[in-house]
Amino acid sequence: RAIKWDKIRRHGSVLGLAVLMALCALVQALLNLGFRHQPTVPLVFALAVSAALCFLAFRCLPRRLAMCNLFLFLDSALYIQIGGALDYWYTAKDECVPGGPAFDYTYFTTYARIVGSIAAWFGVCLFQWVMSSWRIRNIFLVSTVLRCAAGVFDVGIVQRWNIAAGISDKTMYILGDAIIYEICYMLAFMPAVVLTSKLCPKELESTLFALLAGFQNFGQQVARAAGVSLIGAFGVVTEAPCNWEGLPGLIAMTHIVTPLVLIPLTFLLIPDARISDDILGDSGDVELSAASSSFTSSSFASKDSAASSSVLVSHAPSRDTRPLMCQ
Repeated sequence: RAIKWDKIRRHGSVLGLAVLMALCALVQALLNLGFRHQPTVPLVFALAVSAALCFLAFRCLPRRLAMCNLFLFLDSALYIQIGGALDYWYTAKDECVPGGPAFDYTYFTTYARIVGSIAAWFGVCLFQWVMSSWRIRNIFLVSTVLRCAAGVFDVGIVQRWNIAAGISDKTMYILGDAIIYEICYMLAFMPAVVLTSKLCPKELESTLFALLAGFQNFGQQVARAAGVSLIGAFGVVTEAPCNWEGLPGLIAMTHIVTPLVLIPLTFLLIPDARISDDILGDSGDVELSAASSSFTSSSFASKDSAASSSVLVSHAPSRDTRPLMCQ
């Protein structure tokens, strides 16, 4: 197929934002590899780039689309990932975690994952049966609260509350991380996917879906970088001599406290509509079309500006009709 240069000219800023995100993700991956013992460097880069990309999204995309995109990005970034420390605690031997679970890898990576996959499938069905007609805000509110509640299971195992209650580590882990967490994760993942698909206006469905999904994936990069830094900040050491005193507080902070920030943001960034509604309607196409026309006009204006600075002023677009091009 021939390259659609006309579409590139009309929506060049959206394509440029997608390319910029891809380059930033590549640099982030290189920083993660090159500064494994200096986690502050990847974290600072991730935060700075995230702020810049979110700002550019508001300049390049329709406002409602940009607001939803910001929420989905924060939904990924605020559930900070500390799997490196937590997984090691579950599988470490007695010399590192005295009296700990000491799960064998067959159980931890096979049996628990199989149960988790079945639970995730049930979560998808539960979303379809129960939540498919809910309002989007209510879905994200419930899924956020349930996912935070699932973090209590990890705190309970680390604090050995389950042993005091006569519940084995394997049973507690299966109930918490393998079943309840996976169900809660899918209840949060499914509306995010559906909302992402509904935010894509005509003519740019594939590009915008990839762009919005890229924002969510980059949010996970931020969550990983923040998790590595917080592991050190809480004094958790996974190599002998091991130190796990800060692990309960780390889990509470990253899996319970920070995700709760999404609750007030739900009312600010998510439209009050049902998941089955047309989120953008015709307004999204109109905004993109109007912005595209302005982008074309501004391109000609920028060419004329090379001859005279006064021409630049006379052709400058107003704030009410800013072009799709990032400003």
